[in-house]
Amino acid sequence: MDTFFFRIFFGLFRLVLPGSINMEQVHIIVSTKLLMDRRRTPATWKRSQQKETNNGMLMAMFLYALMGLFVGLMILNVPSVMLMMIILHSYFLFMLIMTLITDFSNVLLDTSDSQIILPKPVTSRTLLVARTLHIIVYLGQLVAAIMIFPLVFSFIKYGVPVGVFALLTTLLTTAIGIFLTYILYGLVLRYTSEQKVKDIISYFQIFMTVFFAVGYQVIPRMISLSELDLGFELHWYSYLLPPVWMAGLLEAVHTGSFDVVHIGLIICAVGVPVLAGFIIVRYLAPYFSKFMSAPADGASEQQRKSVKHRRNSLSETWGRIICRSDYEKAAFSQVWKMTGRDKNFRIQFYPNLAYIPVFVFIIFFKNFKDMDQTMAALSEGNMFLWLLYMGVFAVLLSLTLTAFYEHYTAAWVYQSAPISKPGELINGAAKALLIKFFAPVFILLNIAALIMWGLRVIDDILLAMANSLLVFYINVLLSKHYLPFSQQPGVKDQAGKFVSMILRTFLIAGLVGLHWLAIKMGWLVWALIPVSLAGCWFAEKQVKELKWNKIVM
Repeated sequence: MDTFFFRIFFGLFRLVLPGSINMEQVHIIVSTKLLMDRRRTPATWKRSQQKETNNGMLMAMFLYALMGLFVGLMILNVPSVMLMMIILHSYFLFMLIMTLITDFSNVLLDTSDSQIILPKPVTSRTLLVARTLHIIVYLGQLVAAIMIFPLVFSFIKYGVPVGVFALLTTLLTTAIGIFLTYILYGLVLRYTSEQKVKDIISYFQIFMTVFFAVGYQVIPRMISLSELDLGFELHWYSYLLPPVWMAGLLEAVHTGSFDVVHIGLIICAVGVPVLAGFIIVRYLAPYFSKFMSAPADGASEQQRKSVKHRRNSLSETWGRIICRSDYEKAAFSQVWKMTGRDKNFRIQFYPNLAYIPVFVFIIFFKNFKDMDQTMAALSEGNMFLWLLYMGVFAVLLSLTLTAFYEHYTAAWVYQSAPISKPGELINGAAKALLIKFFAPVFILLNIAALIMWGLRVIDDILLAMANSLLVFYINVLLSKHYLPFSQQPGVKDQAGKFVSMILRTFLIAGLVGLHWLAIKMGWLVWALIPVSLAGCWFAEKQVKELKWNKIVM
């Protein structure tokens, strides 16, 4: 798809640009950038990617088109032109801004051009043209993937005039989306550093992953289709919403209603995007070009020292409390800090924590009606076991993720150090994950259990904590033994993974089932607590005694 758009826009650029621009160099630069885009895994679906792909961008475009197909099918079923076009343009604007924020940063904030290309015999104007062409091709294929099916269905249902103007409103909405994205980046860059921008973008990626997961599970339970009113009424705030402007323009074309209201919406639909485009070209684009040519500026030295001191004090304090050997403390501190700094780890792991409230809604609430009756019924049963063991399900993935790191070649330091028992490093890493991720989740879930079920579940909380620690350490023993951040991402060995997953699932299910049976006899819960703690002690000892021949390097 990118090749098709590249040929079209490159031909247009060749026709309109002056001869001082070296178009052969532009062709080479943009072709290389597009090749790198194909190999890059988009952030919006990176979590599910288990191995590297030769064309991740093409797969992402296919997924966007598939989502657009479902939205396009709504056009055939929603009777109101105004309402359907508001839904369509809201969807398009949301998807566009989401994708631009999560993935466009690789295009917009890439400072490598100035460092790699400008020292070569390439003029700054040629590089600027190449960057502009790359952005246009990127946006072209993105917009086409998102809107191809909705536009086709618009032509089918509403006819050629509405379909043609829908193409126009798509371009106008694109201008608004780019403008809002530029404004967001500009505000962040104005008050912080480029590295902070990347951190904010990574957290936004996490937020969007969680948003889709929560929305998919929760929103359908909040909506009753039988009570849904497929109508739309204009209010004063409607004139502030770009999707309403675009829908008003299309409704005017479809119905021939060019009254004062529709004319006002048409003026907004055309005038605001044109003004936004002027601001982008006149002010925002030069600002970012100036930023690209300037050296990256990080946070102030005082801020870095302050953050470093806070992080060090927290990790070192907990390390001294729960770690016995110096090797354990070193691994504990390393994993604690790296899990907060590594963007790939945050993107892949943090959504698993956010899935916990989603699972709570799925398990405890079928819908949001009769909430009082549902809560009363829950307090009389033993559903609290789901809360008590949900935390260990959420953090099990963290142990696997800490093995992989982009700069894995630094792992040579492990073998160069005089370490006779590398299991102490693995044990320190496991303790860091337990304290940093499992403990807060477990505490929050158990506070909820205490509020709902009262003090009668204290013994169950203690047994669940011991069982969760046992499950975590048995998982460490059953997994392949990697030292922290020592493996290359994208080369995960899948052999035996299914069998191992089945064994762990049966183990957790067995412990939960045993706990459920023990509730029938109150004394048995107290009796099982020391047994489970003894199992934890034995499993931890086995981990600490791991030799080098058990470590995968």
